[in-house]
Amino acid sequence: MNAVWAPSLSKAGLGRGPVAVSVEELRERARREFKRVWTLCALAH
Repeated sequence: MNAVWAPSLSKAGLGRGPVAVSVEELRERARREFKRVWTLCALAH
């Protein structure tokens, strides 16, 4: 299963460490990015 996940995570620059840690990092980045975009949209309207 790691062989399936590792290539896609490596393309995103998250190939280091266990796959589970990389997925958590991706999720946290997505959460912060969503908050940032949401705030920008709220300020724009």
